[in-house]
Amino acid sequence: MAGNRLKILCLHGYGQNADVFQEKLGGFRRFVKHLANFSFLSAPHPLDSPINAGNVEERAWWLKKDEKETIIYRGFEESVLAIERHVQSCGPFDGILGFSQGATMVGLLCGLQQQKKLNFDFKFAILFAGFCSRSQAHQEIYKEQITLPSLHVIGETDQIIPIEEGEKLTRPFLNPTILRHKGGHHVPSSGAQKDLYRDSYRQFLESFTCNENVDDELDL
Repeated sequence: MAGNRLKILCLHGYGQNADVFQEKLGGFRRFVKHLANFSFLSAPHPLDSPINAGNVEERAWWLKKDEKETIIYRGFEESVLAIERHVQSCGPFDGILGFSQGATMVGLLCGLQQQKKLNFDFKFAILFAGFCSRSQAHQEIYKEQITLPSLHVIGETDQIIPIEEGEKLTRPFLNPTILRHKGGHHVPSSGAQKDLYRDSYRQFLESFTCNENVDDELDL
């Protein structure tokens, strides 16, 4: 952490990439521009069948495959390694943030960190519109309660990730902070969320620093 600025790694959603997510996260980043520096990483797996029209390079953290009633996430391990390489070259990072499939990836990384199975670590996590992995191979990752401080943002009218799926992802975490908003599948950035974002960052910062000027840095 440089001064009071938190360094945060950001993982995009399915069908996005680092550049697209950086743009979509613009409103949220403006709320915390005096507090955080963000680093965006593209997932290693290109989509074979793009879901959006245009020339955007669409990526994924894994590709879902169904095999005889078993759900497999192909490429998950490669994504963990890609994130590890990014942390080694651009980190360390204070926190990790993810949206949709990226938030699910964040949840899995938090579980692996809790079980001491990662070669890197984070001090807090922010999860927008996430869900629990549906891969049977990942269920063990959720077995141990995750003590990492976390903020979970859930859209009450999300048509892609139903609210109950977002709430399910909060359960492996100890004392998660939960923000429900009236919107859908996006990162909310209206003034209504400003105070909670600010308070969450204060809690994250205070959880691993004794700096006396936290309130000054959080003047959003």
